[in-house]
Amino acid sequence: MQTSAMSSSIQRSLHDVRNMLWENPSSTVSDEMDARGEDALGGKYNGPADERSHPSHPRLIQAGVNVALPLMCRVRVHGQENLDTTGKKTLIVYDHPASIEPLVVKQLMGQQDVRFMAMKGVFVGPLTPLLVAAGAYPVDRAKPSSVAKGHGADLIHQGVAVAIAPSGGNERTPDQLGPYHMGAASNAVHGGADQVIGIVVDHHPANGSEATHREKAAGLLAAAGFATGATLLAVLGGPVGAGVAIGGAALAGAFIGAAAANKAVRPARSLEAPLRMGVKAVAGLVGAGAGAAAGVALLAAAPVLAPVLLVAAGTVAVLGMARGWQKRPVLEAVVCDPIPVQPVVKQYGEQEAIPQLTREMQNVMGPVKAELTGQPYDGPVLYEKRPRPA
Repeated sequence: MQTSAMSSSIQRSLHDVRNMLWENPSSTVSDEMDARGEDALGGKYNGPADERSHPSHPRLIQAGVNVALPLMCRVRVHGQENLDTTGKKTLIVYDHPASIEPLVVKQLMGQQDVRFMAMKGVFVGPLTPLLVAAGAYPVDRAKPSSVAKGHGADLIHQGVAVAIAPSGGNERTPDQLGPYHMGAASNAVHGGADQVIGIVVDHHPANGSEATHREKAAGLLAAAGFATGATLLAVLGGPVGAGVAIGGAALAGAFIGAAAANKAVRPARSLEAPLRMGVKAVAGLVGAGAGAAAGVALLAAAPVLAPVLLVAAGTVAVLGMARGWQKRPVLEAVVCDPIPVQPVVKQYGEQEAIPQLTREMQNVMGPVKAELTGQPYDGPVLYEKRPRPA
């Protein structure tokens, strides 16, 4: 009866996850924030009160990015030599098909100071201090304040690089550039930028051939080490052995649950690759949690299974997780040729230079995106502000 109830609960959870992420896939948080002009993620805004950037602990933040990003995806960078900001006032623009792109920009910039314009709605919850420490500052896109509009230009004028996604949020069509807002170009023009550097990003699932021999060896060594240590602890017994047995049962259950959830959830092919991967990832987390609970419950019901769960299932789980890491998604990042800003300003004047520079960004980045994704680039499209609903 309990097993049936747990199975039904897991199915309901997965159903809720699918509905949450699949319902109206063309609708985005960015759209809702445009319509409401406030936080669309839920929760209270707790970002910088003055709407300015206040970076801190730069070495610690950079180290965290350098560790976290390779764990999440396999990054391949092209055109790194184009990211030369030495002695040049620089605006960095990047396309935004998912949510990981700011981390890519941060890693590419290394120890160079770079600030990020971000939607006000993301400054909620426990990650806000990390966003602030990383140099992010908020903008309410529906009702931008004079401070938010001017802060980026001020930073550029001071020689600090600013990174902005001209799409204003996640791209509605991740395989192609969407309409661009003119705010990024406005920051460049009014800040007296020397150059705009575009970074184009594309992610796709791994095909299994990317894993290196070193990664495969590391997975086998981790599994062998776990098996050896678990066997010794199982023989020794005692509180430590019991604790590790519980951990092994939870680990094995989590792996099996995550694998089962990933098999059960099949995102619609009509969804773009980043959203499909997001659906699978959330489903895997839900399955892992349920599986861990089931593994501990099974161990409590049948303690005699402890050595088997600890050694065999735990080892398989470690090996499976290593295999999953080896097949992590591939992220391609291309740093485009810099776009000189001042010649555009001299030719068109400040006011007309803003839309011209926005189109030039798309004309430089669009063909690169098309080459990465295989989708055509149909020319620049500027964002048209829609009226807010009453």
